[in-house]
Amino acid sequence: MMPGLTLFHLSNNSLNGNIPVSLCKMGGLRFLDLSENQFSGGIPNCWSKLQHLRVMDLSSNILDDHIPSSLGSLQQLRSLHLQNNSLQGKVPASLEKLKHLHILDLSENVLNGTIPPWIGEGLSSLSVLDVHSNRFQGEIPQELCHLTSLRILSLARNEMTGTIPSCFHNFTAMIAKEVSMKEQWPYGPTIFDDIYGFQSVVYVENVQVCWRDSKSAYESVGATKPEFIRKQF
Repeated sequence: MMPGLTLFHLSNNSLNGNIPVSLCKMGGLRFLDLSENQFSGGIPNCWSKLQHLRVMDLSSNILDDHIPSSLGSLQQLRSLHLQNNSLQGKVPASLEKLKHLHILDLSENVLNGTIPPWIGEGLSSLSVLDVHSNRFQGEIPQELCHLTSLRILSLARNEMTGTIPSCFHNFTAMIAKEVSMKEQWPYGPTIFDDIYGFQSVVYVENVQVCWRDSKSAYESVGATKPEFIRKQF
């Protein structure tokens, strides 16, 4: 099925049914966005051939079942959005292999267990970790303090207990700085140069975090590393 396809973008439609297993055969795919649809069932467990994929966005569907372990084979992945579904179970340990991951958004599902310590130990490039509105229990792992590139951390609306780790002062990347809105960030220019004769196709990250009883949306800006600004409503 179209093995030379690089960009597959079908977001914001009313597509339904299961996510086709045939997508796993698109070996040249770098960008997959099926967000804001009505896909249901489980996420296929067949992603090992997509070794060039940088962005996967399956958010805001009706997906259930567990997060498949084969997502851990996407070793070039920079951005994984699975938020706003009905995914359940624990976060698979195979995701520790995603060493280049900048964005991990698992919020608004029904994931349970504890937040895995290996997130802090193995995913050192993370700029955003968002797991709000799940059913995570236990204490906040001290290992998250190793994420020195982290800009956004959202653990709200879970069932966690214990204290806030004192080492959270290590999050020096959270110190804000002025960023020009004219700078467009990361994945487009890095991934899609010269597609269809255009210089680049820009993918803008969006992240929602909870503030008490409300949500705030952030979007990415910056030409080299992920920077996020709060969107005004």
